[in-house]
Amino acid sequence: MHVVLVVLSLLLSFSVGAKTNQALTKSATSSAEAETCHLKVQTVHYPPLAIAPNSAFNTTNQWLGMNFTYLDALFNEANCSYSIYATPLARGLNLLEQGVVDMTLNLSKTAEREAYLAFVGVHRIEKIILAAHRDFSPLIHDFNDLSKHDGRWIWQKGAYYGEPLANLAKSDPTFDMRINRSVDNDRMLDFIRKRRADGFFVESTNFEFHKQYDARYEMLERHPITINSEAVYFVFSKQSMKPELIEKFRVAYENLAEKGVWQQINSRTFTLPDNRSLAP
Repeated sequence: MHVVLVVLSLLLSFSVGAKTNQALTKSATSSAEAETCHLKVQTVHYPPLAIAPNSAFNTTNQWLGMNFTYLDALFNEANCSYSIYATPLARGLNLLEQGVVDMTLNLSKTAEREAYLAFVGVHRIEKIILAAHRDFSPLIHDFNDLSKHDGRWIWQKGAYYGEPLANLAKSDPTFDMRINRSVDNDRMLDFIRKRRADGFFVESTNFEFHKQYDARYEMLERHPITINSEAVYFVFSKQSMKPELIEKFRVAYENLAEKGVWQQINSRTFTLPDNRSLAP
């Protein structure tokens, strides 16, 4: 009888120990998974979506903006981590194609981009507008106005502003000749200030942010035309990302979508460090 009790005691101890070890292994695996699942995310200073550290609108040493609310939600759900690779959009797309960086967001879907990027899910609707020097006239209401008036416009390199504008540039060589390409908004502003250009195509929340907080934008006015309104996505490099890891993020995205997280984020008011606020 004593022998039987000893055996049962040993078996019970082994069973409890095995369960404890399984729990510890699961916890360690989860931690290790987060460490090994680490992505390089391309972004660029583009308030209020992404505000660089130690910049005019951000005196902290961390990136701020709506982009990081989106990213934090997605990466926490996927149990992964990320670091920021700051570079202009055109170069960022090249790096994604090469697999030097793994991911970006706020990107419109095109056939050309789908060749090297996996589009996982929509997180917001992007609206592109036309901003022009206040002395430019007349007001541009539609694409017919845009085509017939001899404005000189700036197009950010690598940016996609929708099929109507792309088709106009392809079909109207005179219009296309009046387009300048630039890598960032600061250079665009300098062109307009010097009257070497009349205006530029810009994402609406970025323009409204600067119009509210940036004195350089006092010379600019928003025209009635809407250049484009389109869904933008989380995207991943097919060169650097394995299909199963992309699928992991797709599942995480869908889980958050079912919980209404993306709608909740988009309904929030973004607040600057000094408590100035701007709706997204």
